[in-house]
Amino acid sequence: GSDANITFWDPKDGAFLDSWEVGRGDIDAVDYSPDSSMLAAGADGVWTLWTVDGEKQSEHPGHVDAVMSLKFSPDGRHVVTAGWDHSVRLGTPDGEPLFNLQGHTAPAYHLAWNPNSKQVASCGRDGAVHVWNVESGKPDWFALYLQDSEMVTFNSAGQVIDGDPQAIEQGLRYIVEGPDGGMEIIGYGEFLKRVGAGE
Repeated sequence: GSDANITFWDPKDGAFLDSWEVGRGDIDAVDYSPDSSMLAAGADGVWTLWTVDGEKQSEHPGHVDAVMSLKFSPDGRHVVTAGWDHSVRLGTPDGEPLFNLQGHTAPAYHLAWNPNSKQVASCGRDGAVHVWNVESGKPDWFALYLQDSEMVTFNSAGQVIDGDPQAIEQGLRYIVEGPDGGMEIIGYGEFLKRVGAGE
């Protein structure tokens, strides 16, 4: 929380166990490693790795604002963080950065791993869900909210996988650059027509 503390509770009865004063501003994210030997905490622009006994192991910068979510992969090989700076960052528990996953256009604030540790999903205030491939650092697919809570899902090449055709036509726009450098905004139907014509 905003008191810069990490607090520990007994899951059996909710009793207070301990509190660590971290002194790093808001602590917005915590997660245990899968083997329960380490604890990671996200704060203002950094995430920190601790032993469960409270010994600080390392501190890892990268975000330029609050770390809103932090998750170890189920196999323990990766740590992913999501930040107020719109970025999602994938690395190793010892702090080696692997990928800066760019795609959100607003703060990213929640993460979830696939149980096989090969994909991680992120969501943010932009109304988007991205599913990232851990090996390539590219999105396997992503979904966007349109108007009236309608969603459209795309593959990594930007092609529509799923969505109501009428909502897509009304709510989705493409910015197209012409050969002369001029920009044009077109709807989904026109976009498909031009792609089909080889433009």
